[in-house]
Amino acid sequence: LRKRGITWLRRGDEAHAVMDFEASCSLGGGEIASCRYVDVLKRQQATVAFLLEPSYATSPRADEVTTRLTGMVRVADGLRVGAGAEVRHREAGDDALTDVLVHGAADFWSGDFSVEAGVGVGVSPTFAPTLTAFVEPAVGLTNALWAHLRYWRLSFEDGGAHILAPAANLYLGPVNIEARYYLGLEDGGDVTHAGLLRARWELTPEVTLELGGGAGTAADYLTARDLPADGHWLGLVGVRWAPSWRHRIMAGYVHREERVGGETLARHEIALAWELRL
Repeated sequence: LRKRGITWLRRGDEAHAVMDFEASCSLGGGEIASCRYVDVLKRQQATVAFLLEPSYATSPRADEVTTRLTGMVRVADGLRVGAGAEVRHREAGDDALTDVLVHGAADFWSGDFSVEAGVGVGVSPTFAPTLTAFVEPAVGLTNALWAHLRYWRLSFEDGGAHILAPAANLYLGPVNIEARYYLGLEDGGDVTHAGLLRARWELTPEVTLELGGGAGTAADYLTARDLPADGHWLGLVGVRWAPSWRHRIMAGYVHREERVGGETLARHEIALAWELRL
C-alpha cells in the first residue's frame, strides 16, 4: 500500500495517495513511514494555516523580543499565498526601539519541484531592514535527496546585502540532514561566508528532535546594520510536537558566540512557535 501511495504521489494524485497511506498506517507495525506521509499530505492540503512565532534574544549588544504572525491560504493544488506582520522590540542600554514589518509570501509544490518566495517591508524602521525579499526553488534529485538554492536580498537605509544560500537535504527514513552554505555580498564590497549543518530526527510520528551547528566569517544575522564581528559559531537544539496534522508546537534554543577583536560576545535566543492548519 505504501509503495502504491508513493506511485500515486509521483503522478500528482494526492487524493489516492492519502487513501493508500491511511490504509497502510492503520496496519501499524512497521508502517510508521505511511503515517508520516499522511500527516505531511494533510498539512499540504489544508485550506488555511496560521503560524505564531514569539522569540527572545539577549546579548551584550542588545536584548530583543520579536513576535511574528503569518497566515497562508491554499488557493489551488500545491499553491498557497499569505501575509503577516512582525514586531521587533530592541533594548540597548537606555535606548528602546520598536519596528514593525509587514510581509507577503507564496509557495508552490508539485511532485519533485517546489518553490517559495516572500517580500517584507519595514514601516519606518529604525534598525530593522527597509526591505527583505527571497526566492528559493528546490528539486528532488532522488527519493532521498533534494537540492535548494535561495536568493535573499536585505536592504537598510544605508545599504544592504545579496545572499546566495545553496543547500542539500538528505532524507534517511526518520532522519533529515540539511547542509547549507551562505555567501554574503554586501553593497560596500565585503564578502562573507557561513555554513550551517543540522539534523532532524523523528523520534515518533508526533515528536521531532533537531540538533545543529554552524560557523562563519562575520556576524551571522543581519537584522541590524554594521554589526562588527570577526567571526562566529553557533549551536542549536529544538523539539517539535505534532499531536495531529492540524497542530504543531515548536521550541528551540540557539547559543551563538561572536569574536570582536579579542573579545567574545555570547548571544542566547529562545524561540517558540505554534502552527494551526484548518
